[in-house]
Amino acid sequence: KRTSAICRDLTRYSRRASPHEDVLVPVNGKLDEALKIARYASSYHNIEMIKLYQPGATVKGNPDELLHVLVNLITNAVHAMEHAGGTLTLETTVLDGQVGVRISDTGCGIGPDKISEIFEPFFTTKAPGKGTGLGLYNVKTIVDNMHGRITVDSQIDKGTTFTLTFPNAEPDGQGCLS
Repeated sequence: KRTSAICRDLTRYSRRASPHEDVLVPVNGKLDEALKIARYASSYHNIEMIKLYQPGATVKGNPDELLHVLVNLITNAVHAMEHAGGTLTLETTVLDGQVGVRISDTGCGIGPDKISEIFEPFFTTKAPGKGTGLGLYNVKTIVDNMHGRITVDSQIDKGTTFTLTFPNAEPDGQGCLS
């Protein structure tokens, strides 16, 4: 049953909808789905999970592409903590017509000399053979296409926080709740 569920989730994740298929996407539900998928590819030993979800975090976009963004950021966060453990915090906010998504880890961090390059294609801080350098490039491209913004704050040995900001598809905060 577990193998079947893994295959079903990975198939759903790998299936790409049309890039122009914009629908209302409940962000909290996509974060939970991304967590499930990222668990298959990563080790969560000694990692504490904190979820701080605000209701009404709904964006307009391609749900498969948003899922791709979230899986990538969560997987990177877990990889940054895989040796020493730590805390992974997922947070959504709805404020002033904007939906915010924060994915924070208490991992190894990214040095100030590398932070300006992380969204460049083929740039990676991972060992040879461990990463293509396309993950964060794709993340930024998708976020930009959704009329969003991505920022990063990181300190060596303290951790990294990626913040995504999108227009709220439900300006009154009502509607799709997860």
